[in-house]
Amino acid sequence: MAERMILLNNDQYPRYRYMARDTLERLQRFLPYLYERYVYEQPSRHYRRRLARVLNKTHFTEHGEQLCKDGVIILPEYFTGATLKEMQDDFDRWCISKTQLDQNGFVDFDGSKGESYLKTSIAFSRAAVDPYLTALASYYWGKPIKLAYSHGYRLEPVEEREYRAFRWHHDLKRKQIKVMILLSDVPSDGQRMDYIPGSHKVWHIFTNQRDVRFTKEEALRFGEPIRCTGPAGTVVVFDANGLHRGNRNLGPRRDQYTFNYTAGRALFPLPGLHPEVAQLLKGREKRLARVEGEDRTFGRSLRALKLWFVDRYFWGEDQQVGDDGLFN
Repeated sequence: MAERMILLNNDQYPRYRYMARDTLERLQRFLPYLYERYVYEQPSRHYRRRLARVLNKTHFTEHGEQLCKDGVIILPEYFTGATLKEMQDDFDRWCISKTQLDQNGFVDFDGSKGESYLKTSIAFSRAAVDPYLTALASYYWGKPIKLAYSHGYRLEPVEEREYRAFRWHHDLKRKQIKVMILLSDVPSDGQRMDYIPGSHKVWHIFTNQRDVRFTKEEALRFGEPIRCTGPAGTVVVFDANGLHRGNRNLGPRRDQYTFNYTAGRALFPLPGLHPEVAQLLKGREKRLARVEGEDRTFGRSLRALKLWFVDRYFWGEDQQVGDDGLFN
C-alpha cells in the first residue's frame, strides 16, 4: 500500500464556480483526476441546506450529516409490513425462476447482464425512487443525482472464503452512494457487510482492480470496521469509495437488492421500473430514474436558461428547490 498515491479528503473543496466552460473542459480532458475530485465530486452546502429545509423531516439532517461524516448509515427496519412482504415475495419469485447457483452459493439479478427483474416489481421500483432515501443520497452528493445501477443477489450458507467483493476493497467508481436493502435477517456473525467509517474520505489513485484491494492489516489502518447488520427491511446507505467487504460463512441465507446513485457519471443500462410506477413519476423522479425522454438538457426557455446557469457555475449557490419539496 505504501506505493499508492493517496490524497486525503478534508471536505475543503476549492471553488470552480467562476471558471469558464472551456477551461473546465480542458481541465476535464488533461487533468481528469483534478476535475473528478474537485469539480464533479464537489458538493454544494447551499444545496444541502435547502434540501434539509424543504424536506423538513425528523432526523433528516442528522442522518445526512452522519452519512457525510462516516460514509455509512444504517436505517433499521426502514421497510416493514406489506411493502417488505411484497419485496420478499418478488425476490423469492425471481429465485424460483433462476435456480442455478454458482460454486459459491451465489445467484444474482439485473446488474450489467441486461436482465429486467426490477421492471417486474412494483415494490422494488418504488424503492428506487423512495423520497427519503434518494434525498439522503442527494444530500450526500450536494447536487441532483441519477440512478446509476441496480443489482440484487442471494447468498446461501457456505464455508468461509474470500474472493471478489468478499474481501477488503473500495469500488472502482470512486464516490457513489449505494442503498442496500436487506431482505432477510442479517445477524452480527452472519454473511454481513463490514464498513470502515471515515475511509470514504480517502481519495485513491488506481490503475487496475488490484489497486483497490486491501489486506486485513492494510484496511484496519484506516479505522475500526462496523458490522452492517439488522432485521429484514433494514437499509444500509453507504459511499462505495469507503473500505468495505462482504463476508461468506455458514450464517443464514442473505438476500439483498442494491441501488447505486451518482451525480451523472458511471451510468449503466438500467432494467427499467415497473410500468405502473414509471407512469406516475414526475419531473425530478423521472430524471432520477432516467425514464425515457427525461434525460434532457434543455426544455422550455426559462428551464434552459436555469440549467445553463447552474452548469456554468458548477453546482454552486444557484440550485433551486422545486415545489415538490425536492429539486426540479
